[in-house]
Amino acid sequence: MYRSPEKIADYLENWIRERFKEAKAERAVLGISGGIDSALLAALLAKALGPENVTGVMMPCHSMPIDEEYAALLADAIKVKRRRSTFPPFTTRRSPRLRPEARSPTDWRRRTSSRACA
Repeated sequence: MYRSPEKIADYLENWIRERFKEAKAERAVLGISGGIDSALLAALLAKALGPENVTGVMMPCHSMPIDEEYAALLADAIKVKRRRSTFPPFTTRRSPRLRPEARSPTDWRRRTSSRACA
């Protein structure tokens, strides 16, 4: 199993179905950043629950415009609903404690799918 991507995907899809059944949930909402992590989860959710039961929310926050384009392309390719949410200005201020180099759009910490927006 551990060497077959198809078997791993099948295992994860079944695991997702079981967790949703236990929770008596039928639909999922997730943040789609344009990165690999959220793309993988979105694809697994779409296969496990059906794309009509998955909504991807794009939440641009100090990100590059290409990230939102990638997120939209992904949502369209796997046929999940997509929404765009924006944040009020007071929730997107950068922390003054960040080092100046950490504020750069090329900094790896800002390029991950787990960005902090506050």
